[in-house]
This record gives sequence, structure tokens and C-alpha cells, in this order.
Amino acid sequence: MPPADDLQGCRVLVTRPAAQAEALCEGITEAGGIAIRLPALAIEAVDDPPSQQRCQSATDYDWLIFISRNAVEQARACLPRPLSATVKVAAIGRATAAALAATGIHVALVAEGPGTSESLLTERCLADMDGRRVLILRGEGGRERLAEALCERGAQVDHAELYRRVRADTPAGELSRLLDAGIDLLTVASGETLDNLMAMAAEEHCDLTPLPLLVMSERLAALARERGFTDTVIIATKPSDNGMVEAISQWHKAKTE
Repeated sequence: MPPADDLQGCRVLVTRPAAQAEALCEGITEAGGIAIRLPALAIEAVDDPPSQQRCQSATDYDWLIFISRNAVEQARACLPRPLSATVKVAAIGRATAAALAATGIHVALVAEGPGTSESLLTERCLADMDGRRVLILRGEGGRERLAEALCERGAQVDHAELYRRVRADTPAGELSRLLDAGIDLLTVASGETLDNLMAMAAEEHCDLTPLPLLVMSERLAALARERGFTDTVIIATKPSDNGMVEAISQWHKAKTE
């Protein structure tokens, strides 16, 4: 974690869902910055009986792959406990792995690198999947590359779609008010969040693109540039809350030197 005065006076907009913003806000505050909360994304549970049935039958699978900590939260109520020792669990990212560990589920494999689902495909234990049954637990509309690649390797892949990402409700004019008060840096952790934030700005006739923007992957940086952020797009080298705070501190230090 950066020193306590690294972000002195820096005003950072945090757009994470309200229930997931605390750690990032605390990190910014502990580094001397000012965390400004404006959720641009909300998580809603999906009532999908087939997906819930697949979760309840989790012991029928060889691998469970949790795409996010939201998937862990939504699956918690319907997963059989304890899981069979024959079922291996994989997590996308350290935050997902930590959420699984907190529920008492042993994690056999954690995706490294940028934390995207495709990073699992580099793991040797998933190289030969002939005859293996895999359940991918995710939100609606998730990317298909992971499932397609596992099927190409011989696996039978099912999905449990447990939640959806929607635009968060925010008071009319709130973004304009925060911009008028001063924002030094925007933070965005997903493409949906970025698009929701841009929609808010369009409705309030604001232009966010001159502001520095912190993202968590090269893919999201490319999307941000497509959306008009051509000046300063910062990519956190570690896809975590601590990694984001470190990236903000490095940017702020370079800016103020």
C-alpha cells in the first residue's frame, strides 16, 4: 500500500457497485486521497431455474469455474456443501479466490495475469479436458472464448448465469455536481461501467474524456480510447484494489513532481 500522504488532496471518482467499493475507497483514503463514490453499475440476481439446478448439481462436474466474486455471492445459497473432493474449483482473479475461501471452498486454481477468463487457458492442468464436465458460473452475457476453447479441448461445458449487470440508479445531475466540485481521476473496472458512465455524462451534457482514466486491463484501455479517452489512460499493472491504488499513486506522483 502506498504511503499515507501519496495521494494528498487527489479527488478520485470510484464507480464500482456500491457493495464492492469499500476496499478501493479505503485504500484511496489511507493514501491521503479523497474517494468520491458514484456507482455506475449495479448487480442484480437472476431467477433462472436451470442455472440454479446446475449449481445444486455441482458435484456432477469435474471443474467449477467462477468468473467473478459476484458469481460466488450469487451461487453461495444453492451450491451443495461440502463439495465433493473430486470437484476442482478455479477462480478468475484473486478477489474471486478470496470470496470462495471466505465461504469455505478450496480453490485449486487461480487465474494469473490480467485476471480475464482466457488467462485460465494457459494453465497446464486444463490442457487436456477430454471427457471432463465443466460448469462456468458467471453473469448474463459473459464472454464465450473460455467455453469455446475448453470444448475444443474435449470438455462438456455448461453455464450457470446467476446475475446481471445493470446501470445503477443515481440522482439526476449528480455527475455534473461532482465534476463541478472537482475530480482529478476517474476509475473504471469494466466495459459496462465505462459505457454506463458515458451514458450518464451524455444525459447531463458533460464531457469526461479530458480527465485521466484508470482501468484494469489493456482490453479496457482500448475500449476507453474508442470512447474518446485519448489523453491519459492509465492501466493498473495488478488487477486488484491495491493495484489500482498503487497505479493512482504512481500517476499522482509523476503529475506533481
